[in-house]
Amino acid sequence: MKTAFKKSLQLAVAATGLVFIALVIFAPAKIALAQETYKPLTTIPNAFTENQPTDPVSLVKNIYGISIGIAAILAVCVIIYAGVLYTTSEAIGQKTDAKARWQHALIGLLILLSAYIILRTINVSLVNINLNTLTTTCGSNGVPCGSSVPQTVLQELLNNSNAAVTAYQKAEADKTEAQRAVTAAQAILISAQASGDTESIAKAQAALEEAQNIATAKTIDAGLKRIDSAAQQSTLQITQAVNGGDADKALEIAADALKIETEAASKITDPAAQAQAQANIRINTESQRVIIAAGSIINGMNTGAYPTALASGQEKFQTARASFLSETSHVYAQLKQSDPTGADRYRVTVIAQLKKIDEYRTAMQGTYGQIKAAQ
Repeated sequence: MKTAFKKSLQLAVAATGLVFIALVIFAPAKIALAQETYKPLTTIPNAFTENQPTDPVSLVKNIYGISIGIAAILAVCVIIYAGVLYTTSEAIGQKTDAKARWQHALIGLLILLSAYIILRTINVSLVNINLNTLTTTCGSNGVPCGSSVPQTVLQELLNNSNAAVTAYQKAEADKTEAQRAVTAAQAILISAQASGDTESIAKAQAALEEAQNIATAKTIDAGLKRIDSAAQQSTLQITQAVNGGDADKALEIAADALKIETEAASKITDPAAQAQAQANIRINTESQRVIIAAGSIINGMNTGAYPTALASGQEKFQTARASFLSETSHVYAQLKQSDPTGADRYRVTVIAQLKKIDEYRTAMQGTYGQIKAAQ
């Protein structure tokens, strides 16, 4: 009994020491250098999600917290089993074995709780576990560290995308119906011409002209709706890619969307509508560039390019922010001359992304201050 207790105590002390050393080594590096995140290759419920960025410190803390819970449950189960075995067994040997089982389980449970208390006494942040996500909540708006977009915004983008797709599908159906009306009007005109009735021919020609005008308007509307649908869908996908730290994928999505929008615009023959389509494409493209640029700055804070805890990081952040403002201001000035309405839409996008950048920087600094205070 004494030998088993001694071995258990040695293992517990060694495990606690290793966890403490790991956290002491990784935590300052994470705070000061904003260590790069990585993406888990699998999913464990309530721990981490496949391909969702996390960091080693959060991983160790969460695995440690989950391990404590599992070990406590197992210890209680062993105590219950030993109690049942002790009360139902007649043989002295079995009673002795059951007694040893619950004693060992109780000792293990006490050691487990002692390790937790010791670590909490040293620094509460060492055991401050968040089982909902591996990332520390940085902002009051619920944006986790490693993420630049709240779920509410993603949901809004999803709703906009679905609405745009539905509108495009309806516009396509209306265009098809209008084209059928043109075909029917042409058939009526041919029939009237065959009859030689001047009045019927005039009426048929007027009806055909009206049907063609409606079909042209429906074709233009479908083309514009197609551009908007592609823009809304790609904006959602780009935001999701940027949110996951995949800038290359975001750029690829933007390039594919531009091809789709350009193809849709090429089918619009009306000069005024063609000009409007090109203006919409320009606004969509520039707005998506703003989202990608803002995501790159936020990702820079996550990966250590702009560690907000260091003066050098703050300087680099300010340089990146100034470059972002300079580029967007230049584009806005160009759009203001050619498309004032589109320029206003672009300005709204820029302001929203700039707000995310500044809020995220403040949140990162606030998290650093909380950790320092806890230490």
